[in-house]
Amino acid sequence: MKDILMANAGRACMDSADAVSPHPSIGMPQPAANRDIVKNTATICAFFGLLAFVNNAFGQEEIKLFPQNVDIREFTGCRCHDDTLKIKQIVRVKDGFMEEGDEYRNMDINKEYSLFTFADLNGDGVCEILHYFSSSIRGWPYDYVTIYMIKDTLTKIEDVPSLHLNFAESDGQFLQINLGIIERHKTNPIYYNLVLRFDGKEYSSFYAPAMTKGELKAKGLAAYKSKKYEKAYIYFNNALLTPHHSYSDCLQSANDVAITLIKLNRFDEVQPLLLKYIVEQSDDSAKAAAYYNIGLAMEKLNNDKEAIVNFEKSCKLKETSACKEKIVEIVSRMKK
Repeated sequence: MKDILMANAGRACMDSADAVSPHPSIGMPQPAANRDIVKNTATICAFFGLLAFVNNAFGQEEIKLFPQNVDIREFTGCRCHDDTLKIKQIVRVKDGFMEEGDEYRNMDINKEYSLFTFADLNGDGVCEILHYFSSSIRGWPYDYVTIYMIKDTLTKIEDVPSLHLNFAESDGQFLQINLGIIERHKTNPIYYNLVLRFDGKEYSSFYAPAMTKGELKAKGLAAYKSKKYEKAYIYFNNALLTPHHSYSDCLQSANDVAITLIKLNRFDEVQPLLLKYIVEQSDDSAKAAAYYNIGLAMEKLNNDKEAIVNFEKSCKLKETSACKEKIVEIVSRMKK
């Protein structure tokens, strides 16, 4: 049985008390939720298992590009409903976080274990309601998320664990969801990604390739070596959007995408991509490769000043003949 674990950060609009974001994760295993997994999870698992069987029996379908993740906080500039406090009380009761009639006495505990984001998921200017909460006071904070929209009534459109859930660019109707799937393993977890789309009633499975992160990276490398860079980009991009075990692994996947972007002459996309994934927790080798790739992109953009800054950062983290040669080459060129 595959555990479905997800995460995303959000910030409530018009509510300073709850304007704190659950810390996003990139794939580190977390304690399992105490709350029973709802039918959505079982349905997704069954769907994914069936899809794997079909793909294995009849051959892999053509690979599609996963939608790019977005920051949900960029969608909070929407019209919230008048009585947000009442809506929160109703949602907390519906989600089993509190019983009807409770006075919500312990605010410190409840702020820590129940947060709301009001965000416009479908571009109509009206906020949908996202409730990040713990399935138990002893559970991991925000291990669940429910999504509600208000039409004639308050309607739940999603109910899933919240570790490795990321909202993604819209399909033209609604923001999509990249849903990280972790298959438990004796030594290392195996990671997949599932794309969910809103079907008019709720979020449901749209695209679930039966390929692990490792398989995506291997196929990307094969395509890259065959100079099929467009296909390599899709595989590497999809691997990057699949959950990772560590920050360093994640940055290494971003470097795979970066070198492919350079081959595709998409130089201006390299720096913004890599800067999102360069963090203090990444190892020096991965960060050195990232700054080297940024340097290559800057050089291609005829920005020698920025190129040399990044090659020097790369050499400082991990000195290689390649970065030293690049520095000498650019300095020599700038002197002419």
